[in-house]
Amino acid sequence: MVNDGQEVRILGDRVRYFRKLRGMSQSKLAEGICTQATISLVEKRNKVPSMKILVRIVRRLGVEMTDVVVEPQNTVQIALNRAISAIRQRQPEQAAQELEVLEDETDLRTVDDHKRFYYVRGMIELIGNHKPEEAIFYFNRVLQLFAGEDADVYAVMAVLGLALSYADMDNLQRTRIYVTEALTLLQDIHREGDTFLDSALLIRWYICKALFQLGDHKEVLERTEDAINLAVDNERLFLLDEFYALRARCLVQLRAENTTEAYTVAISLASVNQNHDLAASLQAEIAS
Repeated sequence: MVNDGQEVRILGDRVRYFRKLRGMSQSKLAEGICTQATISLVEKRNKVPSMKILVRIVRRLGVEMTDVVVEPQNTVQIALNRAISAIRQRQPEQAAQELEVLEDETDLRTVDDHKRFYYVRGMIELIGNHKPEEAIFYFNRVLQLFAGEDADVYAVMAVLGLALSYADMDNLQRTRIYVTEALTLLQDIHREGDTFLDSALLIRWYICKALFQLGDHKEVLERTEDAINLAVDNERLFLLDEFYALRARCLVQLRAENTTEAYTVAISLASVNQNHDLAASLQAEIAS
């Protein structure tokens, strides 16, 4: 992220577009300015180390600064950021409200905008409207945008969205296929910062949910343990209650002896996270 009195976000796919339009390789664009790896970072992850480098890249491409950056008050970016945040907090109704500022898809300027928009729409249909068939349409739209490109967080999320959609439709064969694909993609994407950490935890939660629906309770226990350790090591409460809840439910399915303790921890964490629905659900499960 570049800082020059205020934050701006570089549009990596626009840099790539103008570079290819001029027949330049990444190395050629970087020559005398930065490393080829920096150009790759710009194009794939929308980041650049300094305003000085950004200005020189823009000059070499022969474009205006406004062609490759987003100002902080861009309403589309604000709406998408808020919608993504609402989905992370499992609030599909709020996410739908945030997207209402977009008149239609023509407001989306970049490939990244489209990825995020279609992903949010898919999650709204899946967890908000309970329409897995509609969700599948949007998740596939996300994946279509990756033709010939490296996967990122949204590719993994879209694949997991497909897994959960097919699980809701009781198509466990396809669910397993997409879970396996998501696990493969997850090994290749870059990991950095709190934003990615929350996304990484959310990805792991979706994987565990899908595996639970597949009945792979022992694997869910292993994966929830890894996710819990990741959250605890980074002092994050995000989804910690959900992982403990899945762990407790797996222990019940496996007829383990320490289920009450597991439920007690999950309920306590749900209360801390103000996840009242989860706490109530777990209390009912204990009572039954």
